[in-house]
This record gives sequence, C-alpha cells and structure tokens, in this order.
Amino acid sequence: MNKENIQRVIDQIKREDSRFSMANFVRYWPVYLVPDDLRHGPEGDSLCVTPSCIGGHAVHLYNQDHGTAHGLSKTHIAARFFGMESDNQTDKLFAINNSRESRVVRAYCSREAAVYCLEGLMETGQVSWKRVFKKAGIEKWLT
Repeated sequence: MNKENIQRVIDQIKREDSRFSMANFVRYWPVYLVPDDLRHGPEGDSLCVTPSCIGGHAVHLYNQDHGTAHGLSKTHIAARFFGMESDNQTDKLFAINNSRESRVVRAYCSREAAVYCLEGLMETGQVSWKRVFKKAGIEKWLT
C-alpha cells in the first residue's frame, strides 16, 4: 500500500476546483469542459476516461509522475499508483463491477465519502464502503 500516493489523491479530491463524481465519465463531456490540468496530453490523446472519480484522480497523478502509461488499463494504472495488489480490493475501491455495492457507490458517493474511504484504506489496508455508508446512515442501501 502506498500511503503517500493515497494521501496525494485525497488532497486532489479535496481541492474545491477539482471535479469529483464516481458516476460521470469524461468521454461524455465536450472536451472544452475538461479542465486543462486534468488533460494528459493533446486533446483526445490519453485523456483519462474518468478524471473525476477516485481512480481517475490516481491516473492523473500517475501520469504527472511517470508520463502516460501505454498498454495498461486505467484501473491497473490506478491500482499500481496506490500499491494495491488485490483485484477484489481494486474492484471495490473503483466501483467498477455491477454489484449492488458498486451501483450505490457510483450513485451516492460524495467527495467526503471518498476521502473517508481512502483514509480507511490507509488505516486498515482494506476498502470498506460499508464503513463509509454506515457513517452516513445509509448502510441499508448496500444490502
């Protein structure tokens, strides 16, 4: 687990001028709506598909550090940035499967909830959206 990089993503998500949503995908945005600092190259070149989600912010920072990675999925790049080795934990954090939990995360995850989840990941080494939604009083939506 790379706690330093997780903290960098937390700091990025907390920035008021950064976009955050686990549900939106930049490929549906007109390119002029994507802030310049979220672009990874010339228009349309290696533009992260989800610069507003947890994984998208991780990919953005990875690309700043290492240049655009070729031959890896955005999920693998983000997982590498966080130092995550478990596909199960990666899938949970990025809410990429079609489980009920992932659908709830994509629909209701706030900026604060994402930060709380990432802080929990740093403390425990585990992704627990149930912990996040229990704190918010909406854990029943996960069952």
